Amino acid sequence: MLNYLGRDYRLVCFTLGGLLSAIIFGQFSAYLSQYLLVTSSPEQTYQIINYLVTTNACVVIGLQYLVGSRINQANLFLMLCLGMLFFLLGLIGFSQADGVLVWVIAMAVFTIGEIIIIPTEYLFIDFIAPENLRGAYYGTQNLSNLGGALGPMLCGVALSLYQPQVMFYLLCLCVLLALGFYYMGYKSKEGAHDSL
Repeated sequence: MLNYLGRDYRLVCFTLGGLLSAIIFGQFSAYLSQYLLVTSSPEQTYQIINYLVTTNACVVIGLQYLVGSRINQANLFLMLCLGMLFFLLGLIGFSQADGVLVWVIAMAVFTIGEIIIIPTEYLFIDFIAPENLRGAYYGTQNLSNLGGALGPMLCGVALSLYQPQVMFYLLCLCVLLALGFYYMGYKSKEGAHDSL
């Protein structure tokens, strides 16, 4: 089964793209806490993280249905690109944030990316999975959740070796690499349909 799944180029691409995406949003509060502890006081860190987690929850509750209902088979890749754009804008906002308001706005933008990316990834897997292997495909795609554990580790290494803002540039690179893997999987899907 693993051999079969590993030969599905689209599944591999989407799983790698998902792993890189999970680095970005999987444990955002952990790496933002690391960054804030390096660049501000523990009290400020606690205050800002509280605002960010609250903002994330409010945006998800308020916009999840509105955004999710606009995602369909016809616009999957476009929505992935849009979600990645929101991630980039949010990360750039974090890197430039100098007050609570900027942090909150950047978090709201970042969260819209999260709302778009998560259901879109699963719709892609649903689209490419053979009916009799749907569970195995979803299980394989869930390996991307390992990115959530990698995020704080990579960010901690970046913070220990470079200037603090470099952490956000590393995360922006993850966004671009994830989009590249999604694109490769999507183009392969198109090619497969063209040949039918």
